[in-house]
Amino acid sequence: MRPAAISIAWAAIALTAGACASHATLPSVRFRNQPAVNVVDDRRDVPSPPGGREPLIGEYYYEGYFRRRISRALELRPAQRALGVNALDEVPDSTWFENRIGVRDLSPDEVRAGATRVGSPEGFAPFTIRSSKAAGRAVGFVATDTRGEKFLLKFDVRGFPEIETAAEIISGRLLWAFGYHVPETHIVYLRREDLVIAPDATTKDELGRKRRLTERDVRRALRMVEIEPDGRIRVMASRMLDGKPLGGHPGEGTRPGDPNDRLPHERRRELRGAYPVFAWIDHLDLKIQNSLDMWVTDPANPDCHYVMHYFLDFGKTLGWMGMHSGDLRRGYAYTFDPGDVLESFVSAGLEARPWEARRAPGLRGVGIFDAHTFDPAGWIPAAPVYAPLLLADRFDRFWGAKIVMRFTRAQIGAAVDAARLTDPRAAAYLVDTLVARQRATDATGS
Repeated sequence: MRPAAISIAWAAIALTAGACASHATLPSVRFRNQPAVNVVDDRRDVPSPPGGREPLIGEYYYEGYFRRRISRALELRPAQRALGVNALDEVPDSTWFENRIGVRDLSPDEVRAGATRVGSPEGFAPFTIRSSKAAGRAVGFVATDTRGEKFLLKFDVRGFPEIETAAEIISGRLLWAFGYHVPETHIVYLRREDLVIAPDATTKDELGRKRRLTERDVRRALRMVEIEPDGRIRVMASRMLDGKPLGGHPGEGTRPGDPNDRLPHERRRELRGAYPVFAWIDHLDLKIQNSLDMWVTDPANPDCHYVMHYFLDFGKTLGWMGMHSGDLRRGYAYTFDPGDVLESFVSAGLEARPWEARRAPGLRGVGIFDAHTFDPAGWIPAAPVYAPLLLADRFDRFWGAKIVMRFTRAQIGAAVDAARLTDPRAAAYLVDTLVARQRATDATGS
């Protein structure tokens, strides 16, 4: 055999071997040849409330910013695909997520109603205050209406009418339509005389000690909220969730004592795939305290109990967090971001940043929320504390982006309409901006 022919033969053998070797290292198929699961059976009886300790807020941020970021890097773990998907790489219905938009015809009226079950408490005054809001710095009261339904009442900060309450309503409706479990919320207008203090109402002092809530406490709190010239007070009323609260779900691992909670939370597709929708609505305040697990009784079987998983507290979405804090970097850099500081130092502040062009539109009820500076693939929350988003890959983001793209303009408009904004220009601006950010998400493939 000629040398040239020998060389060609050896090259062919090498190519064949290389092809076989490459084939042997290919990842497993993305779609499996088996029936697609539509519903997960994670409502099996949990006889007693599961445990689990929710960390203190300082401890939580220390873990997220420092210790866990370092330890996660030192673990040298290979990237891991999400779990909890069916043969079509979709997420089945469960106590975590329920497929709604795109899976069935979701009318604008359904989006406008969102998670509504009992209906608005407006018209069922007075509200009897049972306690002050348990967490956070915002003013709030837990109160019951004349039907006996219990609500958390939250207000707009004085000087910023309608922004926070509107953000809570709009984002809650959109997240409900997306598929997440969220509380029932309503916009309500009331007057000071509609708030009555129960004889056993309580609050906590600066040291966390419980004491009786007084008229002076209520007056002091209401001095911090927006009140209309005619004395009306705009309130976001969030119905208290049924069941026993267990605290938020941890970003990593599972909840001890819950046999239904079998997948590590950092690998759940419905949590990792939330990135595009959170970026779309600018949900910056992602932390364990803004989720809540409830040990509930099965409506069809009073002898069966299980854990339902909720997201809640969306008042800092739609640009309100950046506006209230005065930090235009929100969504583009972490609140504490050494890398961003170093970049600014090296460039001597001469390099223009996208967020520098951000401005509030000057409309009642609208924060610093725009589309022209929005980067769907580069958006980041306020702090690196929620592991599922930190570990999301392109498959997770694609799953979430597909659902974001299913919203029609009419459905988005219905969510905005539920916020009862008094300026029609503000409602139109928010609809236009949400549609523009939606299209940007599609264009980038986020």
